[in-house]
Amino acid sequence: MCPSARLIKEACLKEKLDIGTQVFIAGNLLTHLHAFEGEIEGVRQGKEIEAVHRMRVASRRLRCTLPLFSDFLPQHKSQGWLEYITSISQDLGAVRDNDVKIEYLQNLSLTLPDERYKPGINRLILRLSQSNNKFKLNVINALDKIEEQKILQKLSKVLTQWEKQEGQTYLYTPALYTLAFEAISNRLNHFLSLEEYIFQPENIKEIHEMRTSAKWLRYTCEIFAPIYSNGLKTPLLSLRQTQEILGNLHDCDAWIQYLPEFMKKEEKRSLVYSGSVRSYRNLVPGFTYLLEQKQQQRLLLYQSFIEIWKQWRLENVWELLRQTIHEPFSQLAVLPENNDPSTVDPA
Repeated sequence: MCPSARLIKEACLKEKLDIGTQVFIAGNLLTHLHAFEGEIEGVRQGKEIEAVHRMRVASRRLRCTLPLFSDFLPQHKSQGWLEYITSISQDLGAVRDNDVKIEYLQNLSLTLPDERYKPGINRLILRLSQSNNKFKLNVINALDKIEEQKILQKLSKVLTQWEKQEGQTYLYTPALYTLAFEAISNRLNHFLSLEEYIFQPENIKEIHEMRTSAKWLRYTCEIFAPIYSNGLKTPLLSLRQTQEILGNLHDCDAWIQYLPEFMKKEEKRSLVYSGSVRSYRNLVPGFTYLLEQKQQQRLLLYQSFIEIWKQWRLENVWELLRQTIHEPFSQLAVLPENNDPSTVDPA
């Protein structure tokens, strides 16, 4: 951290409950809380798979933002709320991942180049649908617990009392910029620490970790984007592309890992229920076709990511992000005591 940032942080610690920061984070959290609440009925009914996706995104954003507010909340309460939200977020992720796989296979079955592949693809759809019923039950149970404990209502009550002060509170305080600087810097450092692994395609675990890190860095940047004049547009675009490409690459890795184990289980089922593997042999062409498709797709996605990553490095995308989040400190170091918004450019 630069000297000016350190001095500002020390000043902020003397006044832990910075009202501007509280109001800013509370408004952000309420947005995601309302988005989460708005999908509850749709998820319970189970008629629209996009409701699961939207609730999952809202839960992730709550998970990203809530820890930033922890200093302003009773520790035992905020930790409990975070645990509930994390738990349902994971359950929603399992449902969403299966929904995406099923939808992909259903579309694939309409364009198969050989009818011999259909039995295997249909079997995969059947098994994934069966397992998804269990995942959906987990989500409903998690929602029941959240509603029983009135988690959303309690969190909303705390946040609303701070949001009401938005019109009377100056938001662009040293504490807010310090919080943004530290939160984004920490996420960016972890994200870039994984760079050394991406140039070896066999580093599946680390490449997947980079995708996850890009997601949390993106969410963190989106929280604080409004306080910067450029809205962090360039790094956010790059992070969205990173998430998309590495997300698709991870999907390929998941299929490549899943299919061999799935094939072993189906072969064993066939032997147990019919006494032979004859019926299983009809499924193998479809399994093999899908596996080969995912292996080829992964290669292309990996190559495209490496090329775009090199381009971002040439354009200094990540270095410019560091400069952007550091720039406000030159003005904040001489911020007037009355924090009059007319005397300083918030960006």
